[in-house]
Amino acid sequence: MRSLTTAEAKKEATAIPVKQTPVSVTPSLPSVARRKRTDLSFLDSIPGRILLLLVSLSIFLAIWQILADTVNNQVILAAPIPVIAAFVSLLSGNVPHAAIATESLYTAMLSTGEMIAAGYAISLVGIPVGIVMGRWRAAEAIIDPWVNAVYAIPMVALTPLIYPLTGGTFSAAVLVVFLISVFTIMVNTYTGVKYTSNNLAEVGKTFGASEFQFLSKIVLPASLPDIVAGMRLGLGRAVLGAIVAQVLVTASGLGAIMMTYQMLINTPFMMAIVFAIALIGIIALQTPRVIEHYFFKWKETERIQRGFKR
Repeated sequence: MRSLTTAEAKKEATAIPVKQTPVSVTPSLPSVARRKRTDLSFLDSIPGRILLLLVSLSIFLAIWQILADTVNNQVILAAPIPVIAAFVSLLSGNVPHAAIATESLYTAMLSTGEMIAAGYAISLVGIPVGIVMGRWRAAEAIIDPWVNAVYAIPMVALTPLIYPLTGGTFSAAVLVVFLISVFTIMVNTYTGVKYTSNNLAEVGKTFGASEFQFLSKIVLPASLPDIVAGMRLGLGRAVLGAIVAQVLVTASGLGAIMMTYQMLINTPFMMAIVFAIALIGIIALQTPRVIEHYFFKWKETERIQRGFKR
C-alpha cells in the first residue's frame, strides 16, 4: 500500500466534510443575576413602589365595591364613593346637621395624635425593662410572672375602671394608651435579648468584654429586630388604645365622632372616620421603620447581604 505524501495528505484531509453542530450559548449566572436585578430595580424605586401601592389600592376598592353591591344596604356597608365623598366633606367642614356639635376633623385628629404620642413615648420604658428581664435571671423571675398576669388581662375591659379613678381627663387617655402598648414592647424586647445567639456571647467572653460592652456591642445589635418589631406592634396598639380611651373615657376625638355617626346611623361618615384613623395608623407605623433606616444602617446592609433583597 502506497504511503501518502505530505501534500496529498493535506489535500485529502481538506476534502473530508466536517459536520458542525450548532453551539447554544447560555448566559452565565452573573449575567442572569444582573438581569434579574435590573428587572427588579424599578420595583425597588419610589415610582415602582407607588405603582404597586396604587395597584393594591385599586384591588382593595374593587373588592370593597363588590361586597357593597352584594350586601346592597348602605346602612350595613357603604360603597367606596359615598365614603370618599363623606371624608372630603369632613375635610371641608361640611358635616350633617345632626352632628354639628361635634369637633372638626382636624381638631379630632390632632387630639388623637397627641394621645398616641404621649402614651407611646411613656410606653417605651418597656425597652429597658425588657432588657433587664432578658439579661438577668433574677429580674426575669421577679418581673415575668407579673407581666404575664397583666398582659393576659384584656385592657379594654379595665378601661371603664379608669374613668372613676381619673375623671376622664387627658391623662386618663394617656394611661390607657400606655397600658395597652407597653407590654407588647416589653415582651418583644425581653424575647430578643433572652435569645441572643450563644456564639456571639462566646465571642464577647473571648475578647474580655465588660457588661456595658456586652450589652451595647452584642446584645442590643443582635436583638434589634425584635425591639423594632415590638415598637411597631406597640405603636399599632397605641392607636387602638387612643380610640378606646376616646370612646370609653374622654368622649372626645375621633372615637367620639365615630360613635356619634354610628348612633345617627350615618354609615358613610362613620366609615370616613375609620378611614381617618387608619390614615393616622399608617403614618404612625412608619416611625420605627424610619428610626431603623437612619440610625441602624448597618442592620439594613446586613439584611441585604443575607439575601432578603436580590
